[in-house]
Amino acid sequence: MPRLIGRKYIFGNWVCNGVEAYGKANGIEVKTVLFDPGQLDGNAIISQVVAALPQAVVLGLPRGMMFPILTAAEGQGLNNSLKWGLPTSAYNEEMPKAVGKNWWGKIYVHMELQPIDTDGADTKNWQAILKKYGDKSDQIDSFSQAGYLAAKVATNALLGIKGNIDRQSVFAAFKAAKAVQSDMLCRPWYYGPGDRHQPNHSGRIAMLQQGGFKTLTECAQSKDADLADVLALEAKGGLLN
Repeated sequence: MPRLIGRKYIFGNWVCNGVEAYGKANGIEVKTVLFDPGQLDGNAIISQVVAALPQAVVLGLPRGMMFPILTAAEGQGLNNSLKWGLPTSAYNEEMPKAVGKNWWGKIYVHMELQPIDTDGADTKNWQAILKKYGDKSDQIDSFSQAGYLAAKVATNALLGIKGNIDRQSVFAAFKAAKAVQSDMLCRPWYYGPGDRHQPNHSGRIAMLQQGGFKTLTECAQSKDADLADVLALEAKGGLLN
């Protein structure tokens, strides 16, 4: 696969270090635009984006902070002239309607988990629980998926405890969790040993379109160099099977 020489990507501060390292390692020019979230000025931010002469922009932001920037970008026609990438915070069933039809087919979104319309037991159970016990304002998105999975793993671990349920037994039960399977996951989840844990480091890419998202890729492993110790732990520990 050829390197994308000279391309510029715009990221928020909370994700910029890893992206800058990836760009440096792969011959991709990276420009980071930082701003005060308490004084979010979409037009000012887009002015900095335009000045950087990018070919692609990635907004590493919470979903609500994206809208002023996308509105300003659309006002300058940048929805047509640049490629736009959004993190999993944008994988939300309301997103296509929120940004409007001028963005349909023009925004790539990262999915940390499987599609929200996957025909699987956990996906169906998650949405059934939201419908029965949740509020109308509850979101159908990646974060809600992750919350369901966390609750499932925790509940199963607690149900497996023999004897007293206290800090020590709960910690041991969580630590023993490995090879957790779910139709929401690209690969098995685990906790396990080690000083650092990041078991969910693969995902898919989707295209925002009218009424939802079109999944474009199969599950792919993150190329974050900081995952080296995590991958070594997985290979050594038998945590995925």
